[in-house]
Amino acid sequence: MDNQKGLNYMKTKDQENLPLLLKGVLLLENVGEIFTSTVKIRILDVSHIDMKSIILTELIQVVTTKMDQTEIPFKIFGPKPDPALSYIVDATIFIKKENKEKKTLYRTTESIPVFLDGYPDTVKIPLMKI
Repeated sequence: MDNQKGLNYMKTKDQENLPLLLKGVLLLENVGEIFTSTVKIRILDVSHIDMKSIILTELIQVVTTKMDQTEIPFKIFGPKPDPALSYIVDATIFIKKENKEKKTLYRTTESIPVFLDGYPDTVKIPLMKI
């Protein structure tokens, strides 16, 4: 990924003692422009259908994409997942408008299961342009 700009792999102070859970790439389609946006990747516990998903951990970071960029590599650190639970990953790329509202540019459109064989896990997350 020579010309691919990835998300910062440095751990924050809160993450110093946390293991690597997930790494991979966000797959973009038809970027065609340079923009600075916020990437939000969440790992969700979806074990209980009758409850709202619980966030295990998330990565939120500002990134600038290039015109020909189709992948954004990432790594997420967090608390150890419970092997008895079911997890998915979702991702959104958005910009903040002048009036502080968020405008979604890309997002996942399907559930992507993770930790089926333990962690760390590696995934490719296709994002659809909105």
